[in-house]
Amino acid sequence: MCNIIDDVRYWMRLVRVLLLDKNLDVFHKCALTALTLSRNTTNADIVHVACASAYSHFGTKEGLRQAQKNIFTYPNKVESWANLVAALLSRLVL
Repeated sequence: MCNIIDDVRYWMRLVRVLLLDKNLDVFHKCALTALTLSRNTTNADIVHVACASAYSHFGTKEGLRQAQKNIFTYPNKVESWANLVAALLSRLVL
């Protein structure tokens, strides 16, 4: 029997809901938990959580660092590359 607290699927659902909330601190904590739990799974959707976490930091060094980390972690996912391009463009605009 699976423990709900350790199930990455539930954390990913929570992250998606929290994207609509203005409290990014809670979003970041849940995204970090989902990313940590995903290390033991092969869930293809986790790249979306990683990219959303980077998007929420755009315009900061942390946002660029997370986008670069996504490229190294998920090099074959177009979302990672789009994330890096958006992070670089946001630095030019800001």
